[in-house]
Amino acid sequence: EGAILPETLRRADTHAAAAWAAAQDWALGPAAGALVLGWSHGGSTALAAANAPVPPGLIRGVVALYPGCRRMGQALPAWNP
Repeated sequence: EGAILPETLRRADTHAAAAWAAAQDWALGPAAGALVLGWSHGGSTALAAANAPVPPGLIRGVVALYPGCRRMGQALPAWNP
């Protein structure tokens, strides 16, 4: 089995945060989806969160600034930087 990569561990936190935000009174609703923004390791986490099985409507978009492209290519073989 491959190495455990931090961004793949943190994507569950990203999904949980998006689900929590969708349940708040100020949210646009559960189908509006969250926008995930991350820089460097956070960018890798954002890409990993969007490329995992995601409940419909949970994540609407991702902005990944300076993610680790080589690692993402290894972690997500279908992703081509």
